[in-house]
Amino acid sequence: MDFLTPEQTLWKETVSRFVDQEVGLEYIRRCDRERQYPYEGYAKVAEQGWLGLMVPEDEGGLGGDIFSYALMCEGLGKYGFDFAAAVMVPTFNAMNIVHHGSAEQKEAYLAPFLAGEMRFSISISEPGVGSDAASVTTRAREEDGDWVLNGQKLWCSGALAENAVLNMLVRTDPEAPKH
Repeated sequence: MDFLTPEQTLWKETVSRFVDQEVGLEYIRRCDRERQYPYEGYAKVAEQGWLGLMVPEDEGGLGGDIFSYALMCEGLGKYGFDFAAAVMVPTFNAMNIVHHGSAEQKEAYLAPFLAGEMRFSISISEPGVGSDAASVTTRAREEDGDWVLNGQKLWCSGALAENAVLNMLVRTDPEAPKH
C-alpha cells in the first residue's frame, strides 16, 4: 500500500537518486569503515539546501514539513545510518535554535549552518539516566557572566567534526519540573 502523495513520492525518489549519484554506496562504506566524518557528502547535502529543509523560509531555510524531513532522512540512510546521522544531529540542534534560540543565536549560527560551514553536536546521555532528557542531572549556573557546568556526560555525537558547535543538555533550574 502506497500512502505517499505524488509530491512525496517524487521527493523520496529525488533523495534516493541524489544518494546514488552524488554520494554513493562506496563513499558511505569507506566513511563507515574508516570511521571518518562524511565531509564531502555533508557538503553536497548543504549545497542542495537540505540542511534547512525544516527551517522556515524567513530564517533562510526551505520551510518544509516533518514528513518531508523523515523521507529525506530515510533516503540519506539508504546505505548506512551514520551518513544520515551526520545530517540529522546538526539539524536537530538547528531546529532547537529556530524554535528556542535568541535573535543573537539565530544570527550567529543559522546562516553558517545552512551554508554547511558549521555543524552542531549534541550531548544528552548521562550515567544512570541514559538519554532520558527529563532526568539529566548536569547543572549549569551563571557566575560572573559565564556559565559553570557541573556533571558528567557519556558522549557527544558529532563533537569531533570540524567547525562543530557543542550543544549540551543541562539543567539551569534544579527546581524546574521534569516534563
